[in-house]
Amino acid sequence: MINTESTIAVVNSNSSGITITLESTGIFLGILLSVSALAGLGIKVVSNVSKISSSITQIEEDLKEYRKYANINTQQITDICHRLDSIPQIEEELKEYRKCVNTNAEKIIEISHRLDLHIQDYVNSKDTITLLIGGIKEMMEHRTNRLYSSMKDIESYLQKNGTFKIREFQDLHRIEEDNPFDKL
Repeated sequence: MINTESTIAVVNSNSSGITITLESTGIFLGILLSVSALAGLGIKVVSNVSKISSSITQIEEDLKEYRKYANINTQQITDICHRLDSIPQIEEELKEYRKCVNTNAEKIIEISHRLDLHIQDYVNSKDTITLLIGGIKEMMEHRTNRLYSSMKDIESYLQKNGTFKIREFQDLHRIEEDNPFDKL
């Protein structure tokens, strides 16, 4: 039988030179692209700085020329320019403060509305509890009066027969006068 083996690549380990593989080539190309992108970015930054520098020198020359006509020193002109430059920043800060004030006003209105709801809920709960306590008080007074009248009926019945002598432990009218519910 014939033995066939497929060989894709064979690396000779005896070679002493630099071996370039697909992976090392990709890494090398990536490094080159990154370096070229950084170089392009550096060139762009340098050119923008150069443009800004030339603009500044042009402005300084114009200020020197205008100073001859306006009799204003350079410091006053730069102060005015700085003030003019800060106007948009001040406007932005004012817009932010207005937003904060508006949101705080809305929050205050919302909290005030919630407080009004809680106060109304408290008043309603207090009225409900007062009504419930009044109902319980009336029911207890009614039952106490019924008990008192029933005890008086029993007492009169027992005294009528004469075989029992009633001892009074407490007077129920005195209990009604010291009604604890009247103190609520």
